[in-house]
Amino acid sequence: MKKLSDLEGDQRGVAGDSQSLAGDVDGEMQKRLQGQAEQQAARAKEKVEALRKKLAGRPPGESGETASDELQRAQESVKQLRRLLPAKEFGEAKKEADRTANSLKRLRRSLDDRNATRRAPSPGMDQFSGEMGEAAKIAQDLQADLEKLMPRPEDAMSQAQRERGRSLGERQGSLEQRAQQLAEELGKKSSLVPGADKTGDELKQIGQQMGEAGGDLNRGAAREGAGKAQDAADRLAKLRDQMGRRQMGGNQSKHEPVRIPGADESKAPREWRQELLEAMREKAPERFREEVRRYYEELVK
Repeated sequence: MKKLSDLEGDQRGVAGDSQSLAGDVDGEMQKRLQGQAEQQAARAKEKVEALRKKLAGRPPGESGETASDELQRAQESVKQLRRLLPAKEFGEAKKEADRTANSLKRLRRSLDDRNATRRAPSPGMDQFSGEMGEAAKIAQDLQADLEKLMPRPEDAMSQAQRERGRSLGERQGSLEQRAQQLAEELGKKSSLVPGADKTGDELKQIGQQMGEAGGDLNRGAAREGAGKAQDAADRLAKLRDQMGRRQMGGNQSKHEPVRIPGADESKAPREWRQELLEAMREKAPERFREEVRRYYEELVK
């Protein structure tokens, strides 16, 4: 139990330091974006409006149900983009731009499949296919613009922050090794410690998560690494609590049964008296405590 508690404490230290680094990196990113965000956001808004116009029409009936569904998805994403960009929610806007581009890719693939089975597509189908191709190109340009507004955190890190990340990655890697070693120790004690086998299996999984956190921190993805490190610490705390409950349950089951005396015996055996006295120490609800106390006193007379 002490090794598990120590591991949890050290893991919380790594998680806290990682959160601090992630906050510093986020602040650095905001500084870099302030100077160029307005101009890039204005260009992105223009592309969203152009995309909205391209997607405003109705697909021809021969385009099929799949094309119609994908067009509706793209239209909904563009609607969200018109709301997100003025609010400067660039992260969510990037996700919607990705959804738009993916919907248009699937739409065009569906149109190509249908056109391949026809001798000569109708003029309406040709026009719709051309407009969707132009819309797909606009969506790709929009993705690129929003990518500039949301650079990767590792690209915004200073040299000192990169060194902090690598140091944290090494600390996390060391804790991963300790977790795996402790899991092996518990595996060897499965016949002696209640629930040791299950605890060991869970500890191995937590160790794997620690390894992922260490990898993120080493490559500069501080926010992702901090999140995984914190989750690993929380899982260790839960595991420690579960192991403690199992051990308490195991100890209670080892108590030898005590014979209850018969009615003709004038005095209670010493073992029974001792067990009753121990039971008296457990707290009863406030309003019943006096009655419970008198009850036990009568029993052990």
